[in-house]
Amino acid sequence: MSADATVSLFWIALAAALAPLIGRAARGALPQAVLLLLAGVLIGPSVLGLAAETDLELVRELGLGLLFLLAGFEVDTDSLRGRQGTWASVTWLLSWLAALGLVLAVGPDIDTTAAIALAIALTSTALGTLLPILQERGLMGSPIGRGVMVHGAIGELLPVLAMAILLGSKAPLVTVLLLVGFALVTVAAAVVPRRFLRRAPQVYHSIVGTSGGTTQTTLRLLMTLLLGLMALAALMDVDVVLGAFAAGVVIRRLAGPDTEDLEGRRNLLAHSFFVPAFFVLSGMSIGLADVVEAPWFVVSTLLLIVLLRGGGIWLTERLVDTCSGLRTPRERAALSLYGATGLPIIVAVTEVAVSSDLMPEEVAGAAPTTEAVR
Repeated sequence: MSADATVSLFWIALAAALAPLIGRAARGALPQAVLLLLAGVLIGPSVLGLAAETDLELVRELGLGLLFLLAGFEVDTDSLRGRQGTWASVTWLLSWLAALGLVLAVGPDIDTTAAIALAIALTSTALGTLLPILQERGLMGSPIGRGVMVHGAIGELLPVLAMAILLGSKAPLVTVLLLVGFALVTVAAAVVPRRFLRRAPQVYHSIVGTSGGTTQTTLRLLMTLLLGLMALAALMDVDVVLGAFAAGVVIRRLAGPDTEDLEGRRNLLAHSFFVPAFFVLSGMSIGLADVVEAPWFVVSTLLLIVLLRGGGIWLTERLVDTCSGLRTPRERAALSLYGATGLPIIVAVTEVAVSSDLMPEEVAGAAPTTEAVR
């Protein structure tokens, strides 16, 4: 590791250490995720120039992977298959079609692939970003929290699948076959070990920590599964986010009902450094100069995200019985605003679009800022 990367890591670690202290001093007015993003902007190239992303891509990938592992662990897969999950899928699809139509109507000369990329960016939800905010505010078990987890999971995974199929380098049919193969491997990773653990209860309790298990063993196995599925996703040319999310689902299935000790250990692993580092590094990627040059893009993008993604969720909850348990306009508005948060997937989509010459770099640099403003 270079000296510059080591110095950058120090500033990132300092920002991660100070964020909770500042959050407590502000009495929770700003979530830690927002503070970490702002810290990244401050120490990054756009302001003080104390740190840079050079040679730190692995740290960012591990932070993103652990975020989605936590999300996969928290998501109730039964709710995704139920009425609420079905309507969340329909909501995303309709919002995406509306966004695609709007982009093509506003810019009739725009390339279709570029329009698809912009529509995906405008209708995503950043479940990984929302998860620590929900935990910090004690909303995980509430109807709002459950609704955010469902809409967040759909609003994260469907855009990733759309990116892989519609924007990937392979033919759509080949991509679909690869995704099916990855899904089969994930199911096997959940089913086969679970059958073995049922026949070896002492091994099971040792792993999940209910009978004298060691934290080191648990965390090593957790990281092995996480990196294994992320590596498999990368080798199959599938977004590594899917591998990380699948790892969380698999771990939840393997753990069964005894998850209290495991939750504490995985939170310790994720939130001690890697997840905060991901947010700081995401903040460092925000280009303030690009925002100054194109403020109209920031404002219009923010309004479109709230209208298309947030408005779609609000209309669904208002007009349809989704079994979400939300009863008041305030609760529906809160769910809609949470659902309109989409930093990581926006960054991913803009990176794909820029690398494919579908979007100017100055526009991509300004796009993440709309979420920091939120």
